[in-house]
Amino acid sequence: MTFEHKRLGQALAAAAIFSLAACGGGGGGGLTTAATSAGGGGSTAPVVTPVVVATTDVATTVIDDPIENALVCVDENLNHICDANETQGRTDANGKIVLKVPSIKVGKFPTVAVAGTDAKMNGKAITVPLTFVAPVGNPGVVSPLSTFVHQEVVNGATVAEAVAAIKTKLNITGSPLDDYSASIGKGAPADGSNNPADLARVVAKTMQDQTEAAKTGTLTDGSVITKADLDKLVRQAIAEILPTLVAAMANNAGKTGDALDAAVKAVVAPALVTPAQVAVKVEVEKQKDVALAAYVPAAGITLGTLNYTDKNNWYTRHFSSTLAQATPDADGSLRVQDKRYRSNTGVVAAWNFSGDPSNESQLHWTGSAWAACGLNFEFKTTVRDAQGNNKFDYCNGATVGNGANASFDIFDKTLLEVYQKARADGFTNLFINNEATALGAAKFPAGSLLRIN
Repeated sequence: MTFEHKRLGQALAAAAIFSLAACGGGGGGGLTTAATSAGGGGSTAPVVTPVVVATTDVATTVIDDPIENALVCVDENLNHICDANETQGRTDANGKIVLKVPSIKVGKFPTVAVAGTDAKMNGKAITVPLTFVAPVGNPGVVSPLSTFVHQEVVNGATVAEAVAAIKTKLNITGSPLDDYSASIGKGAPADGSNNPADLARVVAKTMQDQTEAAKTGTLTDGSVITKADLDKLVRQAIAEILPTLVAAMANNAGKTGDALDAAVKAVVAPALVTPAQVAVKVEVEKQKDVALAAYVPAAGITLGTLNYTDKNNWYTRHFSSTLAQATPDADGSLRVQDKRYRSNTGVVAAWNFSGDPSNESQLHWTGSAWAACGLNFEFKTTVRDAQGNNKFDYCNGATVGNGANASFDIFDKTLLEVYQKARADGFTNLFINNEATALGAAKFPAGSLLRIN
């Protein structure tokens, strides 16, 4: 059973020719050398000609408001850090920089901007560091909004899909990859959409709040969380609560500046990752960086939600596939059934769509027709890729999206210890009243996995 709870390799080819002036010599490096002989067997010193690397000017602007002295780089090893051997530079007072990028690397890597405590925004020092990212092929603007387009891409979406998803989540009309500086201070548009500059400011402040909330966390082996791990956790955590953040802004539409920031913070702060939750979050992300084994079809059941009060009052949701359903069909899709059961004073109801059995017969509009999701319908999902990402289509387009998870072997662990660890890590989709009595000393059988999304 399953209990639910890139590094990109790069090869660059370069040609180097080595000509030696005399026998028995050897050499190496990115240089071309040549020597000539004078009469009498003498020789002159080698003439050294450096290899010229063609570069392309790539202009970048770093904003929440324009950020001065942000370190910007081409992130060749995808670690979201500006390493010394990567093309990089510092932004000017307008948040701008032109990087001279080796032409063979243009358009192949994300662009990272690190605004440390030596950077400034509107002339004021940044007190909590920020790291923003722009996705591959879109280096023009690096901002809080571009960061979450990049995060969608990391989770398996194309750039076009990611842009569309973030536009919808943020309720903005322009692209989240645009330079929204012109809308700073102009308030919400008359069409009911959100001002991207207001959103970006609140998102950036929430990223700083999450950084502060999680920075004291440690991993299970006792090691201190690294900046790269912390930055990655922040991006993932804020990506998950973007809808909550946007709703909080909408509910406080009459407020601006510090008052708006404080109102939003009061709503989203409880959803931020705490120091106690850092270990599992970071370890999940680290596992996603390790290529998974090739997919092997197998029947299985995944418990997604459990709320247990007593034997007569409980709710559960699980996902199941037979071997046939778990075998990719002609278009490469797997088929999964979603089952929900609820016992209310011993009366059991079964259904598989929406939050209540009375809504089982509801229809939804696909864009061209009304569709129903009757009892025992199958939804489709792709096979997870090497990093654990997949795409799903739930009930003929009722919900579509990308997913990612990591799995941990829990064979021979007790149900109680796994449950208590999950609750401690903040997974509220599980609740068991009087858990010690209810679970006892029972252990998970071979093949059991804890899957964390």
